Amino acid sequence: MSREGFGWGGLLAVLWLVLVFYWVLAARNAPKARAVEGLGPGLASSGILLLSVDLLFGPSLPAGPLGARFVPSSLWLGMTGTMITAAGLTFAIWARHHLGSNWSAATIIRVDHQLIRTGPYALVRHPIYSGVLLAMLGTALVIGSDRGLVAISLLLGGLLWKARREDGILAREFGEVFARYREGTGMWLPRLQIYCRRPIRSV
Repeated sequence: MSREGFGWGGLLAVLWLVLVFYWVLAARNAPKARAVEGLGPGLASSGILLLSVDLLFGPSLPAGPLGARFVPSSLWLGMTGTMITAAGLTFAIWARHHLGSNWSAATIIRVDHQLIRTGPYALVRHPIYSGVLLAMLGTALVIGSDRGLVAISLLLGGLLWKARREDGILAREFGEVFARYREGTGMWLPRLQIYCRRPIRSV
């Protein structure tokens, strides 16, 4: 990571490494899969993720015009972006922990798969994606270059595609139960429930 953002790069790297380390530990001893997506969609999702990460962090791709800054480099933005990154990663780790053995990197249905609707999943259907996108936004604010915006846009499109595929598989697997769950939750953001009082009928 570059020297942009008043030296916040080291702290950001530690935060993201905590996420990777937890993911590796949590992925051990995963149960067998019963339904698996095709190889093509899985490779496409992984490719989009790797390209987004390389754009945001890696020096292997030339920045060119994407090296221009969309926000000024400042201590306040560095602190704000780092806090947003930490909040997003914390939310993603919480969601991953709560999902337990039902998690998989590919879009699959595990043996004895359960539809999780508690914890962060009571708020949104894909809280891991919500947390990662929030963390990417925070990191992009710290780095400040246009390549961060491109990375977020790519990841947003890739995760939207994957989330819709996952919703389709869960809808086929859990039917009406998932339909009711989807009605009450947003994909990545909590769905606002507006309650209106019933009008009083005159006698």
